Amino acid sequence: MRLVPKILVILFIVMLGYVVQRAYVMKLGYEIERLNKEKRNLEQIHNSLLIERAALTSTERIEKIATSFLGLKNPGNNQIVLVKDYNETDKRVTYARSNAAENNSDSAVKIVKYINQKM
Repeated sequence: MRLVPKILVILFIVMLGYVVQRAYVMKLGYEIERLNKEKRNLEQIHNSLLIERAALTSTERIEKIATSFLGLKNPGNNQIVLVKDYNETDKRVTYARSNAAENNSDSAVKIVKYINQKM
């Protein structure tokens, strides 16, 4: 007869372990659902920010700000200078740099010096 109380204790411990395990699984299920909801919310915010970035960096908007608020104008054909050139023979990129000290004219055209640098 002493075997019955031991079996009952073991059965109680096993059932208690099962209940604790099920409660933990349910808690993890709720946590997963909460995190999935947060992920969906963050994805919506991310998409909104991508749309906002696209709108803020559009060339039309930047050009409007430059011309309206900053008073900038589009350059004339004689004001455009080649800035980067690739030399195929010695595999070098030629960069253009304007030096304001060497340009003593009031012209919008800058004097450009070419500097060879290896890439």
